[in-house]
Amino acid sequence: LTVFARAKDSGYDEARDSCRAASALDGRDPEPHFHAGWNEAKLGNLTAAIEEYEMALRLNSKFPKVKFELAMAYLDTQETDRAIALLRDVLGAEPGNGAASFQLGAALAKKDDCEGAVPLLETGAEVPQKYYVLAGCLKKMGREAEAAAALARVKDLRTGADARMQAKYRAAVAHQKAQAGDLDGAIKDYRTALALVRDSSIAVDLAVALLKKGEAEEVVRLLGGEPDPLARYQLALAYSELRRFQDARAILEIVLQSRPEFVEAWYQLGINSLAAGDPREAESSLRRAVELRPDEPAIRLAWADSLEKLGKRKEAGEQRTLAGRVSK
Repeated sequence: LTVFARAKDSGYDEARDSCRAASALDGRDPEPHFHAGWNEAKLGNLTAAIEEYEMALRLNSKFPKVKFELAMAYLDTQETDRAIALLRDVLGAEPGNGAASFQLGAALAKKDDCEGAVPLLETGAEVPQKYYVLAGCLKKMGREAEAAAALARVKDLRTGADARMQAKYRAAVAHQKAQAGDLDGAIKDYRTALALVRDSSIAVDLAVALLKKGEAEEVVRLLGGEPDPLARYQLALAYSELRRFQDARAILEIVLQSRPEFVEAWYQLGINSLAAGDPREAESSLRRAVELRPDEPAIRLAWADSLEKLGKRKEAGEQRTLAGRVSK
């Protein structure tokens, strides 16, 4: 997440350099190479991107998202056969990957293998380009009526795409207002965006703004039916604000089943367990949060509180001392 934030705020070149520094610290970790490759690709340095992706795969050959991005780089450099082989690997590991299905179908269509392309395109990601390619293949195969229906879908998708673009713009404006402290304006624009497109990421951003205004009950109404883990996390924060600690704990436990390394969720589970009078569960959760993020003093201090509740005063004192050191 830090890498992507830097890519957005400071430029892809600085984000790439940060990734390279990270890979120098641990040469066995494929993630920095993957993100370095991603930023190189954004900079248009496809040869360098391919080198980084290939290094990531040498470190971890079972890395579907690296294979997908490497396949995209191969397509951009006209190495279609190599891209096809990688995309087949991706679909072997992730049969439901709509983006890979579309790209593989489009690559096969480019090689005039419409028999192989059509089923992949039909199950691929819902983007207008897929229906153009699908229509072309169906027409070559003499399936004129199906080709016409595919082209009709392009118009439908473009209408939806216009709504998504408007929603994206309103959400971006809302984000700027929230950063400037105009929470009322941000909330209004987030609501406008959600009226255009029901998007969980926009709902999460709206929830953050509502919580900053102290409108926890509104967050409960907004996110009650959202399945996305980040949305559920915000819902747990709202329950915590409303002092519904058991409800918050129940949601956080579900969130952590799908995101076991979500540090903030472990921290909040610990905080809510303490508030609910369960120091043993709090200590276990906060210990895990410290293991995942040892340099965060607030987490160590909360862990110290849970240790003290359990009568472990010496350990609590040690953690408070460590918290003081890491905060300097």
